[in-house]
Amino acid sequence: MTSIETTLQSQTFQGRNFRHTLVRKTSSEAADSLIVLVPNFMGIVPATPELAREFVRPGTEVLILDVFGDRRPSNHQEAAALSESVRSDPRVLTEQSRQAIEACLAQQRFGLDRVSLLGFCFGGAVALELARSGLPLHAVVALHADLGTKWSADQIQHNSRVLTIQGSADPLVPIAQVQSFHQEMSRFPVEWRLTLLGGLLHAFTDPEANVPGVARYDAAGRQHSFEQARAFMA
Repeated sequence: MTSIETTLQSQTFQGRNFRHTLVRKTSSEAADSLIVLVPNFMGIVPATPELAREFVRPGTEVLILDVFGDRRPSNHQEAAALSESVRSDPRVLTEQSRQAIEACLAQQRFGLDRVSLLGFCFGGAVALELARSGLPLHAVVALHADLGTKWSADQIQHNSRVLTIQGSADPLVPIAQVQSFHQEMSRFPVEWRLTLLGGLLHAFTDPEANVPGVARYDAAGRQHSFEQARAFMA
């Protein structure tokens, strides 16, 4: 019988301390793949490990990526400001995240080609920014994410398969942004998919989402997008 265990992994980057969480099954089977989960703009909260558990399976571990470090938002206003600050320089964000992933891989027997990124809302935007840096990952999945970028067009380099799942009624991701993302991805010879779930708003996988006209949880949308994500990262 196997159970789930979590361990903390510390990182120091540019004078700040980061605490990532590795979630895995306690079995004798060695891991052969890693999912790097990037939470929404509230960062790692008590419910985040439970979300990670939904993607842990024998042979696959989940690293919950801390991109805020010792700065922790206490409300949505602080979270919005902090997430914007983190995204302001994608080169710094990419380097901090890459170092965290490589430190985890140092304990494994596989490389970046067996690593997938899975991001939610702000975390999905982070995952896409890392994909644009050219990291050669197995897969990148972004759920109800901002599809815009802080990279300039000539800096973008996709070397990973990409799946993004959006709500068609999400006011934070207008159709013009979807079209721009379509044009961006069409420049690169990688597999990519963009799924629109009809009528869903922002943050549809989050049971706590309830902002009238902006964000609302949808159980069927969560189940469908999680199934797509698991299949794409398999």
